[in-house]
Amino acid sequence: MFSEEQASFISDKTGLSDLGPLVGCVKQCGFDGAAYVAANADLQEAGLDPSSAFFHLLAHGVDEQRHVPGDTLPEGLPALAALAIPDQAYARRLFRTLFFGQLENPRTAARLWQSIDGVLIEAIRRMGGVPYFIIGDSHSNHYRRHSSIGDVWLAPLPMCVMAVPRSVLPAMMLEPRTGPEYCDGRGPLRICRPNSMCRSF
Repeated sequence: MFSEEQASFISDKTGLSDLGPLVGCVKQCGFDGAAYVAANADLQEAGLDPSSAFFHLLAHGVDEQRHVPGDTLPEGLPALAALAIPDQAYARRLFRTLFFGQLENPRTAARLWQSIDGVLIEAIRRMGGVPYFIIGDSHSNHYRRHSSIGDVWLAPLPMCVMAVPRSVLPAMMLEPRTGPEYCDGRGPLRICRPNSMCRSF
Protein backbone atom coordinates (compact mmCIF):
# COMPACT_ATOMS: atom_id res chain seq x y z
CA MET A 1 0.00 0.00 0.00
CA PHE A 2 2.79 2.43 0.90
CA SER A 3 6.24 2.79 -0.54
CA GLU A 4 9.13 2.41 1.85
CA GLU A 5 9.57 6.18 1.94
CA GLN A 6 5.85 6.78 2.58
CA ALA A 7 5.72 4.18 5.34
CA SER A 8 8.74 5.77 7.00
CA PHE A 9 7.11 9.20 6.82
CA ILE A 10 3.88 8.00 8.46
CA SER A 11 5.79 6.02 11.09
CA ASP A 12 7.72 9.15 12.04
CA LYS A 13 4.48 11.13 12.17
CA THR A 14 2.52 8.67 14.31
CA GLY A 15 5.30 6.99 16.27
CA LEU A 16 4.12 3.57 15.04
CA SER A 17 6.61 1.07 13.71
CA ASP A 18 3.88 -1.31 12.50
CA LEU A 19 1.28 0.55 10.43
CA GLY A 20 -0.92 -2.52 9.86
CA PRO A 21 -3.33 -1.98 12.81
CA LEU A 22 -3.70 1.72 11.96
CA VAL A 23 -4.49 0.96 8.32
CA GLY A 24 -6.99 -1.69 9.43
CA CYS A 25 -8.82 0.72 11.75
CA VAL A 26 -9.08 3.45 9.11
CA LYS A 27 -10.42 0.94 6.59
CA GLN A 28 -12.94 -0.28 9.16
CA CYS A 29 -14.12 3.33 9.48
CA GLY A 30 -15.11 3.10 5.82
CA PHE A 31 -12.32 5.04 4.15
CA ASP A 32 -12.51 4.97 0.36
CA GLY A 33 -9.82 6.60 -1.76
CA ALA A 34 -12.10 7.58 -4.64
CA ALA A 35 -14.69 9.11 -2.28
CA TYR A 36 -11.94 11.03 -0.47
CA VAL A 37 -10.66 12.59 -3.69
CA ALA A 38 -14.20 13.33 -4.89
CA ALA A 39 -15.05 15.10 -1.61
CA ASN A 40 -12.05 17.46 -1.85
CA ALA A 41 -12.16 19.55 -5.01
CA ASP A 42 -8.56 20.76 -4.79
CA LEU A 43 -7.31 17.17 -4.70
CA GLN A 44 -9.34 16.45 -7.82
CA GLU A 45 -7.88 19.51 -9.53
CA ALA A 46 -4.39 18.45 -8.51
CA GLY A 47 -5.02 15.05 -10.12
CA LEU A 48 -4.47 12.98 -6.94
CA ASP A 49 -4.87 9.33 -7.78
CA PRO A 50 -7.30 7.43 -5.48
CA SER A 51 -4.55 4.87 -4.89
CA SER A 52 -2.50 7.63 -3.21
CA ALA A 53 -5.43 8.91 -1.15
CA PHE A 54 -4.73 6.73 1.87
CA PHE A 55 -1.22 8.10 2.20
CA HIS A 56 -2.46 11.66 1.67
CA LEU A 57 -5.01 11.28 4.48
CA LEU A 58 -2.54 9.93 7.03
CA ALA A 59 0.34 12.19 6.00
CA HIS A 60 -1.46 15.46 5.29
CA GLY A 61 -5.26 15.22 5.38
CA VAL A 62 -5.43 14.79 9.15
CA ASP A 63 -3.66 18.09 9.73
CA GLU A 64 -5.61 19.83 6.96
CA GLN A 65 -8.97 18.79 8.48
CA ARG A 66 -10.07 17.22 5.22
CA HIS A 67 -13.57 15.95 4.56
CA VAL A 68 -13.33 12.16 4.75
CA PRO A 69 -16.53 10.29 3.76
CA GLY A 70 -16.95 7.17 5.86
CA ASP A 71 -19.22 4.41 7.07
CA THR A 72 -22.01 4.96 9.59
CA LEU A 73 -20.94 6.11 13.03
CA PRO A 74 -19.25 4.49 14.97
CA GLU A 75 -17.76 1.81 12.68
CA GLY A 76 -14.07 1.39 13.50
CA LEU A 77 -13.81 4.36 15.87
CA PRO A 78 -13.69 2.46 19.19
CA ALA A 79 -10.90 0.27 17.78
CA LEU A 80 -9.02 3.36 16.62
CA ALA A 81 -9.37 4.97 20.06
CA ALA A 82 -8.01 1.80 21.68
CA LEU A 83 -5.02 1.67 19.35
CA ALA A 84 -1.77 2.56 21.12
CA ILE A 85 -0.60 5.38 18.85
CA PRO A 86 2.45 6.97 20.52
CA ASP A 87 1.65 10.46 19.21
CA GLN A 88 -1.68 10.95 20.96
CA ALA A 89 -2.18 14.42 19.51
CA TYR A 90 -2.07 12.85 16.05
CA ALA A 91 -4.41 10.08 17.19
CA ARG A 92 -6.97 12.62 18.41
CA ARG A 93 -6.82 14.58 15.16
CA LEU A 94 -7.29 11.42 13.10
CA PHE A 95 -10.18 10.24 15.29
CA ARG A 96 -11.89 13.62 15.06
CA THR A 97 -11.47 13.73 11.27
CA LEU A 98 -12.99 10.28 10.80
CA PHE A 99 -15.75 11.00 13.35
CA PHE A 100 -17.00 14.02 11.42
CA GLY A 101 -16.73 12.11 8.15
CA GLN A 102 -19.02 9.40 9.53
CA LEU A 103 -21.31 12.05 10.95
CA GLU A 104 -22.08 13.18 7.38
CA ASN A 105 -23.20 9.69 6.40
CA PRO A 106 -26.98 9.95 5.83
CA ARG A 107 -27.54 6.67 7.72
CA THR A 108 -25.79 7.79 10.90
CA ALA A 109 -28.65 9.70 12.56
CA ALA A 110 -31.07 6.78 12.15
CA ARG A 111 -28.49 4.36 13.53
CA LEU A 112 -27.83 6.54 16.57
CA TRP A 113 -31.56 6.72 17.23
CA GLN A 114 -31.60 2.94 17.50
CA SER A 115 -28.71 2.82 19.98
CA ILE A 116 -25.71 4.74 21.24
CA ASP A 117 -23.31 2.37 22.90
CA GLY A 118 -21.39 3.48 25.96
CA VAL A 119 -18.25 2.20 24.22
CA LEU A 120 -18.63 4.99 21.65
CA ILE A 121 -19.11 7.61 24.36
CA GLU A 122 -15.97 6.42 26.14
CA ALA A 123 -14.00 6.38 22.87
CA ILE A 124 -15.02 9.98 22.10
CA ARG A 125 -13.99 11.13 25.57
CA ARG A 126 -10.69 9.27 25.40
CA MET A 127 -9.93 11.15 22.18
CA GLY A 128 -10.66 14.55 23.74
CA GLY A 129 -14.25 14.87 22.55
CA VAL A 130 -17.19 16.21 24.54
CA PRO A 131 -20.30 14.34 23.31
CA TYR A 132 -23.64 16.11 23.18
CA PHE A 133 -26.96 14.96 21.76
CA ILE A 134 -29.08 16.65 19.11
CA ILE A 135 -32.63 15.31 18.93
CA GLY A 136 -34.84 16.58 16.11
CA ASP A 137 -35.68 16.21 12.43
CA SER A 138 -33.29 16.66 9.52
CA HIS A 139 -33.11 20.42 10.17
CA SER A 140 -31.39 19.76 13.49
CA ASN A 141 -28.17 19.21 11.54
CA HIS A 142 -27.73 22.97 11.75
CA TYR A 143 -26.93 22.54 15.45
CA ARG A 144 -23.80 20.52 14.75
CA ARG A 145 -20.65 22.29 15.86
CA HIS A 146 -17.05 21.66 14.80
CA SER A 147 -15.67 23.78 17.63
CA SER A 148 -12.57 23.00 19.63
CA ILE A 149 -10.39 24.57 22.29
CA GLY A 150 -6.91 23.14 22.31
CA ASP A 151 -7.23 19.35 22.36
CA VAL A 152 -10.88 19.45 23.48
CA TRP A 153 -13.57 19.36 20.79
CA LEU A 154 -17.36 19.11 20.61
CA ALA A 155 -18.73 15.78 19.35
CA PRO A 156 -22.36 16.14 18.20
CA LEU A 157 -24.49 12.99 18.17
CA PRO A 158 -27.63 13.66 16.09
CA MET A 159 -30.66 11.45 16.66
CA CYS A 160 -33.17 12.00 13.86
CA VAL A 161 -36.88 11.81 14.74
CA MET A 162 -39.38 11.39 11.95
CA ALA A 163 -41.95 14.17 11.49
CA VAL A 164 -45.20 13.36 13.31
CA PRO A 165 -48.66 14.62 12.17
CA ARG A 166 -50.34 16.99 14.62
CA SER A 167 -53.31 14.65 14.92
CA VAL A 168 -51.06 11.94 16.35
CA LEU A 169 -49.29 14.09 18.93
CA PRO A 170 -51.98 13.99 21.70
CA ALA A 171 -52.04 10.18 21.62
CA MET A 172 -48.26 10.04 21.71
CA MET A 173 -48.12 12.43 24.65
CA LEU A 174 -50.55 10.29 26.61
CA GLU A 175 -48.96 6.97 25.72
CA PRO A 176 -46.94 5.55 28.63
CA ARG A 177 -43.19 5.51 28.21
CA THR A 178 -42.43 3.18 31.09
CA GLY A 179 -42.75 -0.18 29.36
CA PRO A 180 -39.88 -2.69 29.32
CA GLU A 181 -38.93 -1.71 25.77
CA TYR A 182 -37.83 1.67 27.15
CA CYS A 183 -35.67 0.44 29.99
CA ASP A 184 -34.17 -2.91 29.07
CA GLY A 185 -31.62 -1.58 26.59
CA ARG A 186 -33.46 -2.82 23.48
CA GLY A 187 -35.83 0.04 22.64
CA PRO A 188 -35.36 3.25 20.64
CA LEU A 189 -34.22 5.14 23.72
CA ARG A 190 -31.27 2.87 24.37
CA ILE A 191 -28.53 5.38 25.10
CA CYS A 192 -26.00 2.88 26.34
CA ARG A 193 -25.88 -0.62 27.66
CA PRO A 194 -26.20 -1.60 31.30
CA ASN A 195 -23.14 -0.92 33.45
CA SER A 196 -21.73 1.48 30.83
CA MET A 197 -21.19 5.24 31.01
CA CYS A 198 -24.88 6.24 31.35
CA ARG A 199 -24.48 7.70 34.82
CA SER A 200 -21.85 10.23 33.75
CA PHE A 201 -23.60 11.81 30.77
